[in-house]
Amino acid sequence: MTDPAPDPEHWRGPEPWFDRVARVVRFLVWLLVDVRVLHPERVPRKGAVLLAANHVSHLDPPVVGVVVYRLRRRVRFLAVEGLFHTHVLGWALRVTRMIPVHRGAGPERMVADACAALQADQAIIVYPEGTIPRPAEVLLGRPGAGLLALEALDMGVPVVPMASWGLDHRGGGRLPRLLRRKAAVAFGPPVDLSPWVGRRDRSAQLEASAAMLDAIRGLAPEAESAVRRASA
Repeated sequence: MTDPAPDPEHWRGPEPWFDRVARVVRFLVWLLVDVRVLHPERVPRKGAVLLAANHVSHLDPPVVGVVVYRLRRRVRFLAVEGLFHTHVLGWALRVTRMIPVHRGAGPERMVADACAALQADQAIIVYPEGTIPRPAEVLLGRPGAGLLALEALDMGVPVVPMASWGLDHRGGGRLPRLLRRKAAVAFGPPVDLSPWVGRRDRSAQLEASAAMLDAIRGLAPEAESAVRRASA
């Protein structure tokens, strides 16, 4: 039996738990992070948008999610499907209608679900790296992220890069030192994906994913500078 085709109406219906969960997460993020937001005007306040982010720790998803939520956008993450079956986190992912990624099953279902959400004018966050890199490790972009960006391009949906700084794992620190750490999230202008219009081949997917990563990494110095100024 095949899964039913994704329906954009799934993301348009009532969400009694989204704001409740968001308020809890927002409070926890406030306890942990003092975050500066650079160029928030680059995030469309209405309509579909694909946000491409760097992934540095387990802390950055709630932080960047809260940053986007403060801009009055409900954000949908692409999250590994196994997380949806955990207790508290899995429940939160389900009631806030996040999008599962089935590892080893190919990106087609994830892309279809994400495109349905974009058709419903949602804001979606994708991590082109697909995972958290080890310290000093530089990862290549995943083809699934590139395929989603190419689909967004054909739909006329902007792909906006965002880079966080200061949210990486800090091993060995005492809890008080981890509270209210300085961090920054910077948004960039939409990624130019016009060289790959109409293409879906694997090379185009990888190149589009690399273009997103280049745009994200180009924002890192500005985000780092904002953290250093805040810490001075």
